[in-house]
Amino acid sequence: MEVYISGKIRGLEADEVKKLFGDAEKTLKKMGCEVVNPLTLMDDLPAAVRDDERSLLLYLLTELSHCDAIWMIENWRQDSHGAACEYHFARSLGMKVMNADDDMLTLLLSKRYRAYGSTEEWMAKTSAELAMELEEMVDCSPSDVAAWLRAHGFKTKVVDGTYMWVVYEMD
Repeated sequence: MEVYISGKIRGLEADEVKKLFGDAEKTLKKMGCEVVNPLTLMDDLPAAVRDDERSLLLYLLTELSHCDAIWMIENWRQDSHGAACEYHFARSLGMKVMNADDDMLTLLLSKRYRAYGSTEEWMAKTSAELAMELEEMVDCSPSDVAAWLRAHGFKTKVVDGTYMWVVYEMD
C-alpha cells in the first residue's frame, strides 16, 4: 500500500516538521507501506514550483492521487489549510485515512459523550448521526460507532421506530 503523509508545515520550525514527517515515515515503513513524503518531494522541485503555494499544492495533490491512503499527522487540524485540502481531496477519492492514534474513535467519542447522566440531560442519536459528527476527524462507519458505544456501556432506546443511542454530553 502506498501512503501519503500529510500534516501542518507552515508556522513550525524546520526541525520539528522533519521530525514529525520522519517519525510518520518510519512508522509507515514498519507497517510495510510504501511512503510518499511531501518533504522529500519538495526538495526535488524547482524553486518556482516550491515557492508558489498554488503550484505546490497542485503538484502535491497530483502525487497524493496516485496513493492508496493518506496518513494524517495529528497537528493537521491546527490551522493547516494545505493538509485540510489534502485530507478532503483524499476523502473525495475514497482513500483510506490513517493516523498514529489507532483509537481515534475512542478519543473523540469519550471526549464528547458519556454513557450515564441525569435523566433530563440525555440525547438520542443514531449511529449514522454520530459518525457524521466525527467524519472530519476520523474515518469511521456507523457500524464502527455502534460497536464502540455498545462496548462502552451505552444503551439504546427506540424513538419513533428508530433505534437511537442514549448519550450524555461531557461537561
